[in-house]
Amino acid sequence: MTVKQYKLKMEVLSTAEPWELFRCKFGNIVDSEIEPYAQVIIKQCHGLPLIISAVGSALKMESKIMEWKLAVSHSTQDTLPVHT
Repeated sequence: MTVKQYKLKMEVLSTAEPWELFRCKFGNIVDSEIEPYAQVIIKQCHGLPLIISAVGSALKMESKIMEWKLAVSHSTQDTLPVHT
């Protein structure tokens, strides 16, 4: 059996678009106390919409600030390599 390989070019969002996407999909979960942590996490997604959506989905049920702080701590330790 032959497996075909495809390269898929993923475009990144512009400077303001990642936050707009997050707010559009998950805006009701971000209050003024959580927003700074959400901003850091979104920045670590490097403008990739799929990652922003996945992270937002994972955190959308978390209203405790401690969970967001933990997510920030993990996101800054495990950053994705960026290939340009």
